[in-house]
Formats: sequence, structure tokens, C-alpha cells
Amino acid sequence: MSPRVRPYAQVCPIATALDVLGDRWTLLIVRDLMLGPRRYTDLQRGLRGIPPDVLTTRLRHLESAELIAVRELPPPASRRVYELTADGREVLPVLLALGRFGWSRMEEPSDPEDLVLGRVLMSCLIDPSPTADSGVWEMWVDEQPVTVTVNDGRLAIEWGECTNPDVSVRMTTAVLWSLVRGRLGVEKALAAGGMEVEGDHDSARALIDVLRHPAASTDTREASE
Repeated sequence: MSPRVRPYAQVCPIATALDVLGDRWTLLIVRDLMLGPRRYTDLQRGLRGIPPDVLTTRLRHLESAELIAVRELPPPASRRVYELTADGREVLPVLLALGRFGWSRMEEPSDPEDLVLGRVLMSCLIDPSPTADSGVWEMWVDEQPVTVTVNDGRLAIEWGECTNPDVSVRMTTAVLWSLVRGRLGVEKALAAGGMEVEGDHDSARALIDVLRHPAASTDTREASE
């Protein structure tokens, strides 16, 4: 385990965890790896404001703590990616619990650039209540492919294209956020051209029902439709 520069040095599991994860940006790097492997440049874009030397230091720390691993993609990609290890995935319930705490306290973005796709998708995993027992959907959000799966009532979201999805939809991150937060209804998004569907529209509606946070009130949904 790679120690903090100033460890708490307490015989306490919480203090020990903070020795590994308590530095600024560290938990957010783990957050950005929740949906699958990411390149250094992907992490840099998602963590707007992090100095490159700090990102490099935090990645080395997480690797030495065996929470992330570095993998070289085979040709033609030939790119290095960072991914969570089994130990790293043990941190995910902690992040989701923090997300549940922060959801109602979160401010709405004042700048469209504050909406980062990975964070929007992560928010869908905070307190999932899938209305479908199963399904496979593909989303292209700002030209980034995402696969959404529900299996036995469990929601999974991963980067990448999907083979044989129930439906494929296209939208911007801003539209997805409005749908997830209950600020916009599917019918209005379709009518305004903010959401394009390849396949059955009912499956597209089911996708949004799967992703929409339970805290989005029924009144807000009905009004937005």
C-alpha cells in the first residue's frame, strides 16, 4: 500500500482507508473509472482543473495501492488505459453512498461545460430502481457510445457500443441530464429533435425510465411531458 504523505497513523479502518483515498482528486479518479477503462486524456478531460502532475501522481499512487491497473490495448488502438482492479471496485459502494448523500444537495449546473457525461451516467447508478426486469440499450451521447443493461433488475452502464440492442438513441449530455433529473420528458425531447431513436420508441421510453433518478418527482415528469 502506498502511504499518504501525511498518514493519519491511527489503528482505525476509516483512517486507513483515508490514508489510501483521502488525497484531493483520488476518489474522483476512481469515480471516473467506474464505467470502464479510460485513457489518461479521458481522465484529464473529465477532471477539469486537475494539474497534469497531480493526475500522474495520483494514478501512480492508486496503482501502487493496487486499486487500478495499467493495460496496453492491442493494435490498432495501441493505447494505454487505466482500469479498476478487484480491490478498486470495492470502493464503488462508498462512492455511491457519497452520491446518495450529495444528490439532494447538488447545485444545478450554470455552465453547460459543467455537465460531463461520465458524471451524469454515474448519477444514474446512485440509487437505481429499474422499471424493467431486463433490457439492453445503446446510447450515443455527444458521439460517445454507451451500453445500458438491466439483468434481473440490476442496472449496469459501460462505455462502448452494443451488439443487437433493443434500441439505439442519440442525444447530447445536456438532454440526457434533463431527462434523468425529470426536467424534460421523452415526448418533448423527441418532438424538439433533442433525442433521436433507431428502433421502437417504447424501448426508448423504457431506457429513460431505467436511468431516471427516483427522486425525479412524478409531478415533474408529467408536467414535462
